[in-house]
Amino acid sequence: MVAAQFKRSEGFFKTDVLLYASICEAALYTALHLVHSHEGARAHQAVKDCFRTIEDRFHKISSYKASMNIQGNVTGDLCLHLTREEPVSEPKFTSLIRAGKAIGIYDANLEQRLDRLRNERNTIHLANQIERREFNNRDRTRAKKITEDLRVKLKDFVESQPWAP
Repeated sequence: MVAAQFKRSEGFFKTDVLLYASICEAALYTALHLVHSHEGARAHQAVKDCFRTIEDRFHKISSYKASMNIQGNVTGDLCLHLTREEPVSEPKFTSLIRAGKAIGIYDANLEQRLDRLRNERNTIHLANQIERREFNNRDRTRAKKITEDLRVKLKDFVESQPWAP
């Protein structure tokens, strides 16, 4: 009976960790999307990278080999280089975490804590329980603390922006 109760409560702890991680991801997405919307091309590169992907492709035009003398003889195929930029509708949590630190919303310590929370969420989603057998109240409390710390940092950051309401 005790083992069954523990497993049931562990399910609640896992659910709470998932929820707190998702709240952090959604809050970061919202704040960074505001920055991206208001600053556009002037936005920090890490913010822009959250909301776009760049695809580089090379297409061989012919079997013709070209040679050039650039600090020695260089020979290669004649190719067409295509670069395409596409918007990203669902940025990765890792990109959002990196961008938040890059623009000064929080320091490296909170960045590491957020990344750990993201990793714990992925562990639960992937059922990769080999590394961690159980989730408990300490995990839930830590996730809640990270979420609250992020909330305070985001509030201060957004309120400090010239476009803030």
